[in-house]
Amino acid sequence: MRDQSQGAPMCVKGLWKRAGARLVLWFSLSLAIVAQADTLKDTMRVAPGDQKVLNFPEAVAKVATSDPTVAALTVTGSEELLLTAKAEGSAVISVWLRGKAKPLRSTVVVATTLGSSLPFGTQVQTDIRVLEVSRSELNQLGMSYSNVFNDGQSAVGIAPPGTGFQVPGVVPAPLSSDGFNLFGFGPNSVLAINALEAGGFAYTLAEPSLTSLSGQSASFLSGGEFPVPIRSDNTGVQIEFKEFGIGLSLTPTVIDAGQIILKVAPEVSELDFSAGVETGGVAVPGLRVRRAETTVSLAPGETFIISGLVSRNTINNSDRLPGIGNIPLLGAFFRSSRIEKSDKELVMVVTPHLVTPQQSTEPPVTLPGAGYHSSSTGWLDMATESRRGSQPIRHGLSW
Repeated sequence: MRDQSQGAPMCVKGLWKRAGARLVLWFSLSLAIVAQADTLKDTMRVAPGDQKVLNFPEAVAKVATSDPTVAALTVTGSEELLLTAKAEGSAVISVWLRGKAKPLRSTVVVATTLGSSLPFGTQVQTDIRVLEVSRSELNQLGMSYSNVFNDGQSAVGIAPPGTGFQVPGVVPAPLSSDGFNLFGFGPNSVLAINALEAGGFAYTLAEPSLTSLSGQSASFLSGGEFPVPIRSDNTGVQIEFKEFGIGLSLTPTVIDAGQIILKVAPEVSELDFSAGVETGGVAVPGLRVRRAETTVSLAPGETFIISGLVSRNTINNSDRLPGIGNIPLLGAFFRSSRIEKSDKELVMVVTPHLVTPQQSTEPPVTLPGAGYHSSSTGWLDMATESRRGSQPIRHGLSW
């Protein structure tokens, strides 16, 4: 009997242990189910055309979206929704659960490229350097870049007209032009351009820096606008302005932290009065336009150099000895004429970088020259000190 009385408490103790274990297991499973329930995140990123199933721990009573053309919601079950990304953009979705007065909200961002290692809204700063290279002067000195230097990181060379060039892994398709193509990747190609400028064979026309979001376009124009009169039956003559000069449009797209797809479209235009027309007594010049468009894949900090925008000018120069050079027949011995051809190549050096805005907690950026005072500021400081002191400060020979 004593053994049975001792076994009863042990049996009760075992039941309590098993019940406690079942309770812990049930509680853990409940937490797991709740964790698996896809409650709305603050921000969800999806690609256009994708669909995502949203699960909730309770029944869904009502749904709403701020822009149905970007993100649409479909009720597929009492506790389940189907999110469909229709077009690029952003929309706020709201979900009311049964018995809850406050809705769950999330911002849905629909974008084509979604970098896994980069935050949304990555900014790309593209440094552009526009130079003009004198090909005629290089030819006069017998200089040639027909050899291609390739160290695995850069390539510099000239492709004959119409043949184009191709760099495996960077430029998948041949890039052709009406002239030669000076191209390069890496620091060595930039050194070659710097050497041309130091030798007087090239000079910088513009050096802008453009910053845009990934997938957004940026452009610049270094030139001007000229008026073009346009006749209208209702309002008479109207004036429209057209742009000319050196322009560049680019669209960077960040694939990941080590790859940027860069679409570049340079254009050079100049006034051409020989191809102009006259309307209403006003001479309207034409435009000589040179443009190109290409797409390359670069790592942040790598450089792509593109040219092929050639400008050819022919000048007929005549030198003669005054007086005797105008005499028929005899004057031919005292005058000379020559034809000069000037070929200029427009070169664009493009380097993209990934950038982030400065945080408010970071120290302010010190601008170049901020630690120096100008002469006018120093003069004002001295004048202020002279008013404070007893002795005035004299400038010049006399008062």
